[in-house]
Amino acid sequence: RMFGVPNLGGMDAGDGAVVMDGASAVALTETVVVDAVALGGSQAAQVAELACREEGREVGLNILTAESPRGALAAAMGQAMAGCRSSVFLSGADVAASQDLLRSAAGRHLPLVVHLINRAVPTHGETQGSGHEALHLLAESGCFVMIAANVQEAVDFTLIARKVAETALVPAVVAMDSEQTSMAVQDLQLSSTAMINDYLGNADGDMASPTPAQQMLYGEQRRRMPRLHDPDQPMLQGAVHDSQSYAMGAMASGPFFDTHFDELLQEAFQEFEKLTGRYYSALSNYRVDESSRLLLAQGSAVEAAKVVADRLSSKRKDRIGVVGIHCLRPFPGAGLVEQLSGKRWVAVMERLVAPLN
Repeated sequence: RMFGVPNLGGMDAGDGAVVMDGASAVALTETVVVDAVALGGSQAAQVAELACREEGREVGLNILTAESPRGALAAAMGQAMAGCRSSVFLSGADVAASQDLLRSAAGRHLPLVVHLINRAVPTHGETQGSGHEALHLLAESGCFVMIAANVQEAVDFTLIARKVAETALVPAVVAMDSEQTSMAVQDLQLSSTAMINDYLGNADGDMASPTPAQQMLYGEQRRRMPRLHDPDQPMLQGAVHDSQSYAMGAMASGPFFDTHFDELLQEAFQEFEKLTGRYYSALSNYRVDESSRLLLAQGSAVEAAKVVADRLSSKRKDRIGVVGIHCLRPFPGAGLVEQLSGKRWVAVMERLVAPLN
């Protein structure tokens, strides 16, 4: 209201440039996309939850209120198992206390999107500042993890992550830094409802099974949001396994699901570019080809690193470039090695203090 932003309930006004904080922008986008949103995160997620409640009333969104962050995540998982698009907003501390649930979501291949606000995990005290401790905890959860550098990326990654999660059947986490993105007011371009529907399709609609493993499970065609919990077709889930069968099931996820993930991710990036003109990839580079020294960063630090690179490059003969990591899992190792090859030195910028290191 302070900036004169019009009422965008449902975003039916079409593509529009607005000024908004990251948490509200992502929440507004999700109210157009999901069938249900689970609320109950800690203080860092309250701005997003408030926006979800206000916009959700206008579009008839199913709002699930839990007593704790773990309860909110469990509620969102339940909706995903029932074949409904769902999301949840969590902070770093919430994610740190919910690793077992996230691993369960990954093991069940739930097409769920979790929004992580990167507030530093409390140690000797608490802070409003950003920290990536929980982000690195997520690296071993089995979830697909994207990190936004600004509000525009946070909104766009919300749609891309949803597309990939539903195609690959892998839960996604979209992370944004607290002070610099979630709480920051920035200009951005919102996508219209029509564009979102074209990109994501209908949750109740069918799609071609994209991998051999999915064809074995669902046939040539499957529901975009598979119903794992269906009273009309009950099946046993989450049973206790003996050690051998459990190990076989755990190891099967790699060759049957993870092998095709990179290809599906690239297809989602390319389709998004065709619809919006905005190009994204797991890695971004700035002045890399012309530079012998590089700054490596992820999250909002990518934009700060670009400013530093411009200023230092104007004062010295040796140019400085920036490599930004926008997808932590799967980690773009091969692409990163290619970007760093032949450089004189690389400085890593990360919001993390590793104890006893």
